[in-house]
Amino acid sequence: VGIEPVMMMNVNLEVELSGKIRYVFYNNHTAEIGGHSAKLKQGDSDDSEEEEEDSDVEEEEEPEILLGAEGVYPKHAKVQNVERRCFLTTQDPKASKSTWING
Repeated sequence: VGIEPVMMMNVNLEVELSGKIRYVFYNNHTAEIGGHSAKLKQGDSDDSEEEEEDSDVEEEEEPEILLGAEGVYPKHAKVQNVERRCFLTTQDPKASKSTWING
C-alpha cells in the first residue's frame, strides 16, 4: 500500500483550474519558496557601468518553488517536511504579512 506524497497545490473557484499546479515536499527535505530576485524584476539595463558593478555581486540561486505574484518576496518562506509533518517558516518579516495557510 503506497502512501501519497505530501504536496501543496493551487485551489481555485473554477474547479477545472484547481490542482493544476502541484509541488511535492519530499520527506526530510526543506524547500525554499520565493519570487524573482529584485535584479530580475528591474529588467535588462543598457548601462554598461551598472552591468560591471552587478557582475561583482554573486547571483543568488532561485528558490526551488518560484511564485510570480504580488506580495511574494525573493526569499519568502521555507517548507520543511519531517516524517510527513510540514513546517512553514517565513524568511522575511514582511513575508509573514502576506502568507496564509488554508486562506
